[in-house]
Amino acid sequence: MNDSISITSVLRHTFAAYLGQRAVLLSLAALAVVPVEALSALVGKASPVGAIVVLIVDFVVLALFMGAVVQLAADRRNDAPVKSLGELLRVVRPVLGGLGETWITAHRAGS
Repeated sequence: MNDSISITSVLRHTFAAYLGQRAVLLSLAALAVVPVEALSALVGKASPVGAIVVLIVDFVVLALFMGAVVQLAADRRNDAPVKSLGELLRVVRPVLGGLGETWITAHRAGS
């Protein structure tokens, strides 16, 4: 068995997957970036408590975004139908705790 990986093939497949899901990904990215940046501009620099609130909101939004991208990739791999933005967020919501634990563990290991 002599299977080799073609970087060109992998990149072509990856970009095709992202292009096929661009409407959902761009909507999700806009929902992830705009509110966090607005909150950061309004409260983040005002006080230490505001900065902590922004950090927590940023973590939750980032975890939702990463989970949605992973779910899109899994759906693409399994030839599942394309999910709407709302469906993706409903699928990802239950795993937020696990993502939080992973984030904390990674930060502790890096310290």
